[in-house]
Amino acid sequence: MKVSILTKSFSHGLLGSLALGVALALSPTAKSATVYKGTDYLMTPIGGGTYNFGGSIGNVSFSGLPIGGTSGIADTIVNRLDNVLYPSGITPIEVVGLSLKADGPYYGKIFVGLNPAMASTGQMSIVHSSPGDVGGIWSSSFTIKGMAIIANDGITLTPTGDNYINSLISNCSSGMLLNYTCMPFSKGTFTATNEPWTHDPGPGQIIGPNLVSSDPTNFYLKSVVYHQAPDSEHIVCAFNCVPSPLPFLGVPTAYGFVRRLRRRCREAVKVS
Repeated sequence: MKVSILTKSFSHGLLGSLALGVALALSPTAKSATVYKGTDYLMTPIGGGTYNFGGSIGNVSFSGLPIGGTSGIADTIVNRLDNVLYPSGITPIEVVGLSLKADGPYYGKIFVGLNPAMASTGQMSIVHSSPGDVGGIWSSSFTIKGMAIIANDGITLTPTGDNYINSLISNCSSGMLLNYTCMPFSKGTFTATNEPWTHDPGPGQIIGPNLVSSDPTNFYLKSVVYHQAPDSEHIVCAFNCVPSPLPFLGVPTAYGFVRRLRRRCREAVKVS
């Protein structure tokens, strides 16, 4: 099953699914040597995404704009399209949700989502430590076929609704836009290597509906993940990775937090 565009009904339902969280978790006795195909929900912290658009725009820093409204968490959604059997295997993946807003001087001026005309695809390899155990490691590579929404001169865009960026992109083909322009782009290949996974969700795990299978979800990312492309990067968390003091301490503290995340991820890559 391929889902390239998130529907409005899904975006409304995402918040309730995230709230259920632990209720969808597997019991310890439900572990399986098969990793079932399914959907992963991720969060981008402030400064966690950087895309180099070149030209007069250059390198822009982004954070997540949650899909499902500002009280949600997930801004990046990935489908794993095949089951993976023990001891290891490869599954195609598709990024089916992406919602990022620019930080810093471009706040309210640039947003990034998916290009509905082109699928953002790649692959993930999954390795089990042993049959039926707690997990293993995974690696992935993918390309983003994106759409940048750029506010016209003198305009600042203010996000509203459950899936703001997708609603803007839906107007891109009309040719009658007054407040913004649409710029298709392609970025990749983003790679992550030897990241840990587990059969059971950790504290604060972001969990939503399985978009590709009726099988139980039994694959959860365990750590902050650093995806790197030649001129761009995307740091994501499978849990709420923004510490609670950040709203009070402000954006500089948030950037410092992300710099520490980035350093930790790079050190982990070197070790692996």
